[in-house]
Amino acid sequence: MSIIKGNSDPLGLSAVKDDISNLRSDMKELFQKLIATRRTETEIAKDKVTEELRDALQVATKSGKQTVEILESKVQENPFISLLLSFSVGFFFGALFKRK
Repeated sequence: MSIIKGNSDPLGLSAVKDDISNLRSDMKELFQKLIATRRTETEIAKDKVTEELRDALQVATKSGKQTVEILESKVQENPFISLLLSFSVGFFFGALFKRK
């Protein structure tokens, strides 16, 4: 192969190498941005789920407190019936889980 004087790269390989190098760095930057975007989307989804769970917990807690208040008032209104009901439920579960 003959080399022309003054031109050390007759086929333009250095330009192709530079283009490949630039392409590699562009691809690396693109993938880094893609990963950062995915992390951000994941964090947003996690925050949304956390907030929804927190809201559901507050609703469940409020509902539970209301149920306890209602039960307490019913027990205070009818203590004998409440005692009889408690005894019946205990007897039922005792018979259900009786060991042989």
